[in-house]
Amino acid sequence: MKRWKDVIIRPFDKGVGFVVDDLSNYKSRVQSEIMNPATYQVVENPSIAISEIHARISNWSEEYKEDLSQELSNWMIDKNASFGYIYMNYKAHKPEKNYPGRFITSGCGSPTERISMWIEHHMSPLMNLLPYRLKDTTQFLKIIKSYSEEREEKENPPPIILVSWDIEAMYPNIDNDAGLQACRELFDERTFPIPSTDSLIEAIRITLEENIAEFDGLVVKQRSGTAMGPHHACSYADAAVDKIIDQKVMNDSNPMRHFIELWTRFRDDIFGV
Repeated sequence: MKRWKDVIIRPFDKGVGFVVDDLSNYKSRVQSEIMNPATYQVVENPSIAISEIHARISNWSEEYKEDLSQELSNWMIDKNASFGYIYMNYKAHKPEKNYPGRFITSGCGSPTERISMWIEHHMSPLMNLLPYRLKDTTQFLKIIKSYSEEREEKENPPPIILVSWDIEAMYPNIDNDAGLQACRELFDERTFPIPSTDSLIEAIRITLEENIAEFDGLVVKQRSGTAMGPHHACSYADAAVDKIIDQKVMNDSNPMRHFIELWTRFRDDIFGV
């Protein structure tokens, strides 16, 4: 099958399995996504795009040199960097929607990959400060078990409704300003604010605004939201959605708050009671 020239083989987005699709159909679907002017813009001069991003990272390193060693500043610039690349996995678990695609921008080898790694190094330890974020299935089962045990101890527990829903296209739909503000507030909670919050926020801003990638010879830049490929993308999205949704829903100012007994979220999947 690998020798076939007119098909593409992609793994399921979830579960175990593969999709074999017509190559022209695959390309058409990806091109339709990246040609959406609300999310992407075509890079007019791709030949100089990488050097311009390197220059911006160098200026950032100079501005925040008190937060970075010279060795680290030099490491941030990958002289062998190239464009990231865009690919699509099929959501085979949603046949009723004609197997929609999950579009992923790989940052491997891109000019912002190293600064993304630096961001994630400082952001990942802060995820435990997000009270409604789920780490994995094991944590979710422990929460459900604890809730069930507490409920069994009540003499006449009221009836409950289990609810779950999905945040559609979460990553590209996160407003950049709202995401950056959420990250700023999270960084400000650190006991030892090193490196500075400003340096981290500006680093994230660079990754949001300089996320360039290539597909079938076309180089594009994402205009809004974050891509799914950068090292810090999941932490950034978790911090943003915690502020934008979780904290608002579970705030006492929410007139429906008293109806909610349990609220948890894994990325874009929410479960509540």
